[in-house]
Amino acid sequence: RNCKANGTGPEGAGVCAVDGRIYDSVISNCTNGSACYIGGQSALMVRTFVCGNKSSGATAGDGYIPLGTGVIIDGGEVRDSVITGNEAKNSSWSKVYAQESMSASGVLIYSGKLVNCTVVGNTFTMTASQVETYAGLAGAVANDGGTVVNCLIADNWGNDGVPYDNALDRNRPSYYTTCCTSSIESFPEGNVSSVPGPVYRYSKRLGEYRLTQGSPCAGAGTWQTWMEGTPDIYGRAWNPDRVDIGAAVYDCKGLLLLVK
Repeated sequence: RNCKANGTGPEGAGVCAVDGRIYDSVISNCTNGSACYIGGQSALMVRTFVCGNKSSGATAGDGYIPLGTGVIIDGGEVRDSVITGNEAKNSSWSKVYAQESMSASGVLIYSGKLVNCTVVGNTFTMTASQVETYAGLAGAVANDGGTVVNCLIADNWGNDGVPYDNALDRNRPSYYTTCCTSSIESFPEGNVSSVPGPVYRYSKRLGEYRLTQGSPCAGAGTWQTWMEGTPDIYGRAWNPDRVDIGAAVYDCKGLLLLVK
């Protein structure tokens, strides 16, 4: 709880939590692999910032470990967290995908849940041939069989100028519920589009990611039992009558109402 962590390594360079719990922490400036590994059914990460991590793919024997630059979820749950400013770069994508793997600049999910998280501003760096061959299997969130609920996934880009928000394994069940992202064509009803945007704003003064006025994320989420009596990542209470998408409750302060 209340920790700052960094490091270098293939999986969990900053934090490796197998059936462990992480609260109110910052995981940043990790290199060479995933910054956080969350594994086991009881593993939990809450109100944590995962930012500024970089990965170029770590070797493992004759192959390469799939990229989950920010977080790898292999069971357990990551909730009410911000994953931003992470960069995935791999010079050996052919080996990665020969293993039928997926890669993520933000979150790679094998199993478990990603709930009420804000995943924005993460990037991929690929060559033109890699973009053509592998783009469908890469995203800021690469879902290989997990559940994604109430998440804001937007403005994640490749160096080709194309949005890389989501990737779904075509051979395994992947579930997105009441999320906001640019690529909702294949998602079930109830998810909303981040296009044309902007659907959120970043306050440099406060260091906060907040929903914009009129954002489709405001009130579009579904109530989670853990929200009762629990603050959001910035300390505001969740509203059971109006659940928002992302890690932050919609802040309507500053709106001006004119009555004639």
